[in-house]
Amino acid sequence: MIIGWQHTQYRQDLAVPTIVIKAIKVIAYGENQPMLSEITVAHLYLPPLLLYLGVATLVYGVLERSARSWLDWTWHPSMTRFFVSLIVLSILVLKC
Repeated sequence: MIIGWQHTQYRQDLAVPTIVIKAIKVIAYGENQPMLSEITVAHLYLPPLLLYLGVATLVYGVLERSARSWLDWTWHPSMTRFFVSLIVLSILVLKC
């Protein structure tokens, strides 16, 4: 099995992450569904899911601290925490 390699063009105009630029264009032009693209950090291309996971972790941390007693009293606390974090991630990806 042969794995293909595609060369990505080098971009020098990326002082601001591309996802921020796309978000500004979406707000300015009123587009509904922006296309996800890679995030550039020090000329290293990262998937947009990485940004969503980071934000979801922060939001989940706040939710977990505020609802810790409720999460401990559920039938399966670990599974409940997993699904709350999955719901937070899903909302971020679908709404942002």
